[in-house]
Amino acid sequence: MKEYCTNGTLYNWGLWDCGLQGAMGCYAAAYLAAGNTVKVGDKISIPDIGDCEVLDNSSISDGAKTADKNNGVILLPERLVFTKDNVDDYDF
Repeated sequence: MKEYCTNGTLYNWGLWDCGLQGAMGCYAAAYLAAGNTVKVGDKISIPDIGDCEVLDNSSISDGAKTADKNNGVILLPERLVFTKDNVDDYDF
């Protein structure tokens, strides 16, 4: 992954707890299934995880479009994000 980050193929990637990410996805699905709607900038308070903001799809893929309603990206509030500026700080 370091090579892809330093050569510009991707601009960042992260590590997170897959169990929490799955729980967050299930909560978000149930939230929407219950008739709630979301838009970019909204915050959803997820039990045992915290407040999570709905981000524009371009936050993870340059140029990706985001619909006005019930679309976007929700990332875990705590995760390790690697970029070309910090990737060499890690030896793996």
